[in-house]
Amino acid sequence: MPGGAVIVEACATRASLKRFAAVPRLLYAGLAGYAPPLDLIEFQTIDSGFNPYFRHARAAFWIALRNGEPVGRISAQVDTLDSDMGRPALGHFGSLAAIDDPDVTRALFGAAHVWLREQGVREVTGPFKLSINAESGLMVEGFTERAMFLMPWDPPWLGRHVEAAGYAKAVDLYSYDYPQLEKPVAAARRLLERGALGGGASVRLANMKRIGRETDIVRDLFNDGWRDNWGFVPITEEEIRHLAKELKPFLLDECVSIVEIGGEPAAFALALPNLMDLFEGLDGKLLPLGWATVARRWIGRRYRTGRVAMMGVRRRYRDSAMGAGLALVAVEALREAASRHGLQSAELGWVLEGNVAMRRMLELLGAKPYKTHRIYAISLNA
Repeated sequence: MPGGAVIVEACATRASLKRFAAVPRLLYAGLAGYAPPLDLIEFQTIDSGFNPYFRHARAAFWIALRNGEPVGRISAQVDTLDSDMGRPALGHFGSLAAIDDPDVTRALFGAAHVWLREQGVREVTGPFKLSINAESGLMVEGFTERAMFLMPWDPPWLGRHVEAAGYAKAVDLYSYDYPQLEKPVAAARRLLERGALGGGASVRLANMKRIGRETDIVRDLFNDGWRDNWGFVPITEEEIRHLAKELKPFLLDECVSIVEIGGEPAAFALALPNLMDLFEGLDGKLLPLGWATVARRWIGRRYRTGRVAMMGVRRRYRDSAMGAGLALVAVEALREAASRHGLQSAELGWVLEGNVAMRRMLELLGAKPYKTHRIYAISLNA
């Protein structure tokens, strides 16, 4: 969309936020590898009355316009949980989308940085939508791989424009392709049979009839196991229960595995069916017939892929061979369940680039790295 000045407008009304939610679908339609998420999900993420993230955070949103048409968008957010973790001057950007024009990206960052400075922010990382515990990073590899639910897709040019705006790489996140769901991992079974994980080690699948208790276990293990990782902020009780409520129609007992040692939860893995399989061809819209299409596909289990979206190993086991073994057993239990349901392949991740033990464990499973998302950082002191 050549010609014309770039105008950045704040989104403060429900109507403007709905327009904000639809921007990527308008800009990226037809690009190889892009599959639009539902506009409803995009909007609910940024709706302060719906998303419990806003109980501990504040955010602002902007759309870039040229000749009256959207050419980009961005959010800026400050999370009080960062202060609780000893990072009081940290803020974030997210929800970035833009055409292939560095002037657009620069104008969006200009608006976001003004707001962030007003909040007392001196260092910015991102992109996050809106939390690091949600959609994280900007895609820099894997543009034409299959689309995955709750994983960002970005066009190949966007990373260049972020760097041109002064941002530098902070850390990379890797996702792995795991196509061998029908192939058992014998090493996981041997670990249990030989007692290599300690006395009384066992693995079970979650009981969705006790979803409150199970989500409490998942939250405890995640917050304990991830506490020392880059950029960590804890998942709150309200957030985990909100997530469970929203995903419950799509969750089965087989979606969560929990490894216990002596009856105490020691590790978990959470898998999600790839809902992008259900949304295919809807162009991000549920009306007028999208609801019926999604329901029909779900009842018929017409999804082919899934994603291990969360995993956690209790901290005292994590940086050891035993910790890797616990993770292996947790993932293997999900693999068995996915194979029974006929899933063809899965995505494992994301995994921090410095988490060598986890990366080796995934490669032992036969998984291959196939997507990279990058988190960027900039100082606002200048």
